[in-house]
Amino acid sequence: MMEDKIREIVEAMGFSFSIGDIYHLNQWLQQPEQLPAVLYVMPINGGGEITVSGMLKKNIEPLLFFLDHEVIDPEGEDTNTIIERMRSAVEEFVVRVNDTRYFEPITAWSCHDVIRDMAIQCSGVSVSLNLKESIGKCV
Repeated sequence: MMEDKIREIVEAMGFSFSIGDIYHLNQWLQQPEQLPAVLYVMPINGGGEITVSGMLKKNIEPLLFFLDHEVIDPEGEDTNTIIERMRSAVEEFVVRVNDTRYFEPITAWSCHDVIRDMAIQCSGVSVSLNLKESIGKCV
């Protein structure tokens, strides 16, 4: 599965990894020892194409949240530090994805939202990527 390849990359970075809907992931985050974490939010977009050589290449567009634990700081200093660290983690993730050659190279991305959840005491960023298998399988 393509998600297993993402898990492998994320865990090699030292992050926990979980796949689920928003409710499931919110419950999972209630355990602070899970942080830092990358959450793969479902449902996702996906599809595929059959190349002229007869290879089936799947593609997915996951929504990933890069999150870390935050101690409540009224000044927001910790939040800014965590956000920048999670943006850097997204950059590292993209480099690692490209290095694995599991997927076609990612050439552009943007971190969408800054997440700050005081109930769970975590902050981070979200990113959606278009990941397309580089090899696929013969059909």
